[in-house]
Amino acid sequence: MNKRLIYRIAAAVAALSIAACSSSVKLDDPAPVEDRSNMPADGSAAAGAGAGSAATNPAGSSRPVTPVTIDTKDPLQDPNSPLSKRSIYFDFDSFAIKDEYRSTLEAHAKYLTGNRAKKAVIQGNTDERGSREYNLALGQKRAEAVRRALVALGVSESQLEAVSLGEEKARSGANDAATSRRLCGGISVAMPTALVMRPSAGDVRRLASAIGLAAALLVAMAQPAQAQLFSDDEARRAILDLRGKLDLMQRDLTRRLDDMQTRLERMEQGSRGQLDLQNQIASMRQEIAALRGALEVQANDLVQADKRQRDASQDLDARLKRFEPTALSLDGKQIMVDPAERRAYEAALAQLRNGDFKGAQAAFQQFQSAYPQSAYSAAVQYWIGSSQYAQKDNKAAIASLQAFVQRYPEHPRTPDALLTLGNALTDSGDRKAAGDTFRLIVQKFPDSTAAPTARDRLAALSAPPKR
Repeated sequence: MNKRLIYRIAAAVAALSIAACSSSVKLDDPAPVEDRSNMPADGSAAAGAGAGSAATNPAGSSRPVTPVTIDTKDPLQDPNSPLSKRSIYFDFDSFAIKDEYRSTLEAHAKYLTGNRAKKAVIQGNTDERGSREYNLALGQKRAEAVRRALVALGVSESQLEAVSLGEEKARSGANDAATSRRLCGGISVAMPTALVMRPSAGDVRRLASAIGLAAALLVAMAQPAQAQLFSDDEARRAILDLRGKLDLMQRDLTRRLDDMQTRLERMEQGSRGQLDLQNQIASMRQEIAALRGALEVQANDLVQADKRQRDASQDLDARLKRFEPTALSLDGKQIMVDPAERRAYEAALAQLRNGDFKGAQAAFQQFQSAYPQSAYSAAVQYWIGSSQYAQKDNKAAIASLQAFVQRYPEHPRTPDALLTLGNALTDSGDRKAAGDTFRLIVQKFPDSTAAPTARDRLAALSAPPKR
């Protein structure tokens, strides 16, 4: 049958049920009151009192009778009653009840506990954003939240029914972005519930099992990341493993849902004239939509958990890099140094380049004491000798540079160290040792940048002194 026709029949049944509960007796008119204070003891009417006339007392005076007004107005129809508030609004993508609606829930709970024959249908709504399945699932969660709150306040579960309308019957006032996805339907009292056939217990158990397993995987994934030093790779492997299992589960669930959809279509083609079968099909479709919505929610939760894991991993990597050795190139070689070691070396070198030779010498000597096995050791020894020569401390410079040449004879800075050593020997007056040093540069390092300067210095030493 046509879905629109089914909805019209359901609406007509609801209207008839409501009409059947109404009464044709007018309760607003005051009841007449008869004054019998002057009647004789035998119950006969007082002498001289005609039909419809006022009774008189023995003194002959009349007493007015005040009509008694009985307030029989239904509190559900009273606009000033707390029961007139039947809408609860939620935050964006949330089904948590806010404290501001506590009084509304307590008023309805008090009414329902005092009227056990009354029943309420709780309708969960959303706006039009998002998929239909997701909105049905969110609306159901909101309706169930209100139902659980009323049960906690003493209302019997048999008086309540929670249904989801999703975006099909969105409440007014939620078309702008500020109130988007904040809606939950109101509470309807004494609304009849249509009888709906359910899918087979086996199908429901299998689908519930698949959804439960996915939820368990998501709970495991949502555990806070432990920022341990060696657990990062294991966490990544666990994420990939769980993601693969969830993908297999999603495909299996999709296959089952498609199979159920096919069965429903066959049932619909063979039994279009049966109203109860149509109700069963509609119920099964709604459950399928709710399951798809739950699956979409879980997939979104998995994406968020994966993002949290990546963020935690990046944060851990960033923190570890501050303490891990770093690779860099020095004098044509790749070396590994700690961050603190590198900062100390670069600070001492900056002092040398700024002309603070004394401060640079002290900084390099302090570096030697702090990092005796450093990969910077050769460069530090060279810069100590250069700093001493720049301060014209030739004796100390000769000792430091000779130690460098003996310890690192094949180092890329050895030709420059020999050139500075020859200059220090020349300045100290040892011309023979200076000449031998310059000759060593020309013979052993002829292609170095220090060789041309060494030749010039050697020629200057060989020339006779000027008079």
